[in-house]
Amino acid sequence: LSELLSFAKEAKLEGDDSKDIARVKEIQKVRDLLSVSNGGPIDESTLAQYYGVALPSEDDLEGDKDATKLKKKMDEQKKLLQATLLALSDAAATLVLSDSSQSD
Repeated sequence: LSELLSFAKEAKLEGDDSKDIARVKEIQKVRDLLSVSNGGPIDESTLAQYYGVALPSEDDLEGDKDATKLKKKMDEQKKLLQATLLALSDAAATLVLSDSSQSD
């Protein structure tokens, strides 16, 4: 999915929509694909539960392979979700700025 995000952020987009609108739509598609409800790898409620409680310390993780594996998985999902949301907000801001500059 990170490859899809990179493509959505950087690819030359064609179609009837403006470049900025098309970019927002492409990134939104990737965002939608992340969710478990759409067949993606990220369960946002599980991610929120994991980070919403006291995280295990390094000492706790040292002897527990399952906890270490879970932490790695949650960290990867968090990074992908953050990158996607950042790209989406950046594309939306660019769209708003270009719309406002066109109306001036």
